[in-house]
Amino acid sequence: MHFVKDHCSEDTCDLEFRSQKVNCSKLKIIKKLATVDLAILRCREKKFPQGFKFEKDFNLGLKKGKVTIYLTDSNLNVIQKKGKIKWNSRLMYVISTRLTFGSSGSPVFDENGKLVGVVVRAETPQQGLLGKIFPGYKFSIKAVKSKYIKSIMKGNPRMPEMIKNDLLNHYRAYIRNKTKFDRFLESLEFTKLVNSFAYDFPQTSDVLTVREGPFWQKIPKVNSRFFPLIMAYHLEKYGSFDVNPNVLDSNSLELLKTFNSTRYFGQQAFFLGSFILGLLILFLTVFVAVVSSFASLQKIRNGG
Repeated sequence: MHFVKDHCSEDTCDLEFRSQKVNCSKLKIIKKLATVDLAILRCREKKFPQGFKFEKDFNLGLKKGKVTIYLTDSNLNVIQKKGKIKWNSRLMYVISTRLTFGSSGSPVFDENGKLVGVVVRAETPQQGLLGKIFPGYKFSIKAVKSKYIKSIMKGNPRMPEMIKNDLLNHYRAYIRNKTKFDRFLESLEFTKLVNSFAYDFPQTSDVLTVREGPFWQKIPKVNSRFFPLIMAYHLEKYGSFDVNPNVLDSNSLELLKTFNSTRYFGQQAFFLGSFILGLLILFLTVFVAVVSSFASLQKIRNGG
């Protein structure tokens, strides 16, 4: 999906796609889902040969098994990379395989040859940044689960509910277990995912309020089926300040209690704390420099 955002306008991508069997110079966007960073493209000039066959069983129980990732090198040769599942949520896998920038979209297969995922990004934002800056830098990866491909292609009317539940599962199992700077980076990625969810499903009016800041006076019913997701978003972005636990349902209350048990206070507090810490370090640095300079001048005056 990030490839589509960078290289396509409207529903057309004027780029050349080449493989051993196909040479296509124009691609059309059929469907897209920003939350899981996937887009379905079709060649406008020539049909592709039969692609991967989707089985009913997507092996969602795959936890720490071995996988194989297929990608192409600069000469368009198909190469295989082996790896292991390091971590698993209902939304995505974290895989040990170390790849380079540009590997997004590569399919991930289990040991039985079933498609289980699609590479979407580096394991951590800082690794992804280094991959952009330094060509050839390798990093472990995240892959979204293949069930979303089938849902996008066939159209699943329950997709908003499914993705909402998967986002909450991902948040509970992965994001809020991080600490310090890692927590901050994963928190930024999570709030970006929720904003993408709002982009994908604009008809879900509850979710649109995440773009408007604190939402306590903007949502008429806190028992909305999407409220726990918005609650998680609010906590990560603004912290638990001014949250009234007496109006929360059990899911949202659990999110609040767990959040308050950590030492993370939200992105805004992290920004403010980092800014204050930076000012203190700058002040101490200047103070030490001034004292050192003053001591040196005194030594010179005293003929030392």
